[in-house]
Formats: sequence, structure tokens, C-alpha cells
Amino acid sequence: MPMPPRAMVLALALAQFVCSYAGAAMNVAIAPMAQDLGTTVFGVQTTIKAASAWAPC
Repeated sequence: MPMPPRAMVLALALAQFVCSYAGAAMNVAIAPMAQDLGTTVFGVQTTIKAASAWAPC
């Protein structure tokens, strides 16, 4: 049985919100992560971008 259009839009909107929130939280944590890992902010950002190429968000 197919999903009703309203339910599909709600599910997609919720998924977009979760992805946006996760991205914002990651941006806040980049500087401390880089310091903990002994690398640069650019290195952490590059790694996140590369990993997100494989993720659905």
C-alpha cells in the first residue's frame, strides 16, 4: 500500500531537518575535533565532506 502524499512530505521534511541539524552540530564541533585529533580545521572538514559523499544526508 503506497504512502499517502502528506505522510511522504512529512517524512521527507523531517529527514531534511535531521540532516541540517546534524550538519550544524558538526560545524560547531569542528575546531575542538581538529585540536583533539592534532590536525587542521581544513583536514576535518575535508574528511567530513568525503564521508558525507557516502551518506544519504
